Formats: sequence, structure tokens, C-alpha cells
Amino acid sequence: MANENYGQGWKGVLSVWDNTASAYKPLACLTSTSHSMSGNTQEKVNMCTQGKTITKLQSITETVDFEGQVIDTTALGGGDVRASLADIKAIMRTQATTGQPNDFRLERDFDGFLYFPGQFLSISDSYSAAEDATFSGQLGIQGDVVEVDPHAAG
Repeated sequence: MANENYGQGWKGVLSVWDNTASAYKPLACLTSTSHSMSGNTQEKVNMCTQGKTITKLQSITETVDFEGQVIDTTALGGGDVRASLADIKAIMRTQATTGQPNDFRLERDFDGFLYFPGQFLSISDSYSAAEDATFSGQLGIQGDVVEVDPHAAG
């Protein structure tokens, strides 16, 4: 096959909805991201199935895993040099207290923007004298993933 258009892996910005500014605030320029869907199943074996195991999809668990570098996000609308990591940690602490998800926007090539309510499930940072400071984490999606901004004026 010739002349295929491949998705660009380098396009990726994770943003959170800021109620005060009524806009999405970039949290991080990512080095990698993945959107995963896992099926939660139920198995049944009974006489009607003639003793065979029948597996049925009951629900789907969706997550967004991400990795990024601790950078100055002010050029993208972030708060300050520490915002890429400090804001994520602050949001996770607030979510743990309130139990409420935030609205996120994930930009990816071909996918465009993905919008979803989510809660941080994990965040980990790594500082090394010989390398750039990095972090990784996981967001648990708490509703539908949509391609249309739920905060867009309409």
C-alpha cells in the first residue's frame, strides 16, 4: 500500500476543565498516552447451556494512561512552571476528598479531541540527576467518552 496517512504519536495534550476560566487548562505535554477499554464479564454454566461456560459482557472499564515531562506549561495556558505535575497532584487530592470527577480533554491525532469525566487513579513522578523529570499516571473514566465538547456554547 502506498501513500498511507499514519497517526502522529507526538500529538498529545491532556487538559482539565477550569470552571473559573470557563476553558480547558493544559496539564501536561505528554510523551505517551493510551486509551484502554476492558470488558467486565459474567460467566454462566447451567443445564440450559449444556454444561458449557457462557461468557457475557456486563460492562466496560475505560482508562487513560499517560506519561509526561515536568515542564513549563505557561505557553499553553498553564499556571506556572510546576503546573504540569503540581496541578495533577492537587486535582487528585481534591478528587479524593470530594469523590467528584473532573472533565478532561485529551488531544490525539486522528482522534481529535476526546472529552470525558475522570478521576486520577495513580500518579508517580521520577527525578533523576542525569535525566529530565518525568511522571506517569492513570485516569479512570467515569462516564462516556465523546468527541464533542460538553462545555461548548450551543
